[in-house]
Amino acid sequence: MKQVFVVSLLLVTNIAFAQAFVGSFDGWWARTDWRFEFKPVGTFQRTSTGHYGNTIVNGTYEMQGDTIRVLTGSDNTDGTLRSIYVLDTNGFLIDLRLRYDYAPVAAGENNYHNSRIRQVKYPQLPARNAQQIRELENLLNQAFNSETVKAYLHFSELPQRQFLIADYDQLQADIRVDDRSAIFLPADQIHDPFYIAFEDIDFNEDQASLKLVLHGEGVNIWLYYERQNGKWVALEPYVSEN
Repeated sequence: MKQVFVVSLLLVTNIAFAQAFVGSFDGWWARTDWRFEFKPVGTFQRTSTGHYGNTIVNGTYEMQGDTIRVLTGSDNTDGTLRSIYVLDTNGFLIDLRLRYDYAPVAAGENNYHNSRIRQVKYPQLPARNAQQIRELENLLNQAFNSETVKAYLHFSELPQRQFLIADYDQLQADIRVDDRSAIFLPADQIHDPFYIAFEDIDFNEDQASLKLVLHGEGVNIWLYYERQNGKWVALEPYVSEN
């Protein structure tokens, strides 16, 4: 733990004063060990050992604040190497797309880390710009007005039913269905048997997914979207009724 703390401290120091850094990271997911080695000259190596295979990927990167952008090397990696990673305040490397984290390790050491899926993207963290907020708000309105979701809202049959949504981290959005506006409240302040909760929002520039839990209806809904020609296109949803 002392070594991890020292490495984390060195990483934070390097972030503040340089656009490249020295850092080693390890993570275990999909029955595979993934190891990153970043070098101060703007190059890196990613190795894998396990179910995915024994592979070596070499590439280049640039660093902007706490963000690492992979410039080359991600081709033909089956999506296991993404283009953007961030370093958190504890020195962990986090994949912004897959959300797996990688622990800092001393070079040459075999300290295996069981990767965790992090909640690091908006709305888990505040949005960086107004356009991102609008994009997500538009997508949420599209989702709630889809036939899949409206089939379980029953607002026409139950005019007294409130449109309640449990607070979800930093999310703030104006969501409207027919003539109703969503009311956001902390879950422990909702006493109605019917309300909607977000279990997960995974929002990217070209892909997005939502998982909704409709309490009082016993329904879980997964919605998937792709961005095509500037518009969100719904893919096949999945509905689970308890």
